[in-house]
Amino acid sequence: MEEIIPSLIATEVSAEPLLADGTTKPLQLECASILNIEKRDTYVVKLREEITIKGLISEIFGSLLAQHFGLNTPEPAIIEITESFADAASLNFDHNDIYGLINRNKGLNFGSKFIKETLEIPMQVPGELITKAAEIIAFDALIWNADRTKMVPNLFQCGDEYYVFDHEKAFLFLYQDEDIPVWRCITPTGDSIIQNHLFYLDVKGKEFDLTTFKNRLDNLSDDRIIGICRQIPGRIRDDKIQNSIMDYLKKARNNSREIFFNLLKVLR
Repeated sequence: MEEIIPSLIATEVSAEPLLADGTTKPLQLECASILNIEKRDTYVVKLREEITIKGLISEIFGSLLAQHFGLNTPEPAIIEITESFADAASLNFDHNDIYGLINRNKGLNFGSKFIKETLEIPMQVPGELITKAAEIIAFDALIWNADRTKMVPNLFQCGDEYYVFDHEKAFLFLYQDEDIPVWRCITPTGDSIIQNHLFYLDVKGKEFDLTTFKNRLDNLSDDRIIGICRQIPGRIRDDKIQNSIMDYLKKARNNSREIFFNLLKVLR
């Protein structure tokens, strides 16, 4: 079943709103549906000023594609910072940084539901999670995401489950003018997405099975790709960016055999 990203409004600034990690200055905000304003949940909100429209669209594609490939990811949402919320924040907060961020980012932003359980950054991959780690490498290679490394994990472990997040820097081909190849797996500076990956050394040479990943890529239908695109609100649409991502995904699916064997070649 196709996942639907909810559209919510920010209603309150959380008790500890500023998150120290990362370069995009996310805020923790209490958010709710306009249809049920009393039912609030905490979201980590990536502000449009920090990640740009290109990054916001990449976040939406990245989160929904992660779900398609069976990867855990915090529940995504489109978060609106309204004029009235920004005005209220200016009255209730002496912290100029917080109010400034809220005021400059009125409109639509990307949010991930806050997970309250104890979270850890994995130090090493146990044997039973090698295939899942390999699937995460394959996923990041597929979406050209070089932003999951030892230095910047953008992943946490909750019990025996991995959760991936932060995809605003995915689809690196959007940042270059040349034709989009199906398989490249290097950044514009020539670094390997796979060999610099958080899990590369844990997975390299180990036994793993990417059959499920390949099957899910084969089953990434045109309707599913278009369905993801349709969840991007009109106010932040950019047809050039969205068409580039959709065309690439279709090309990748149609060449899944090549991608699969290249993954095995690098990781075996």
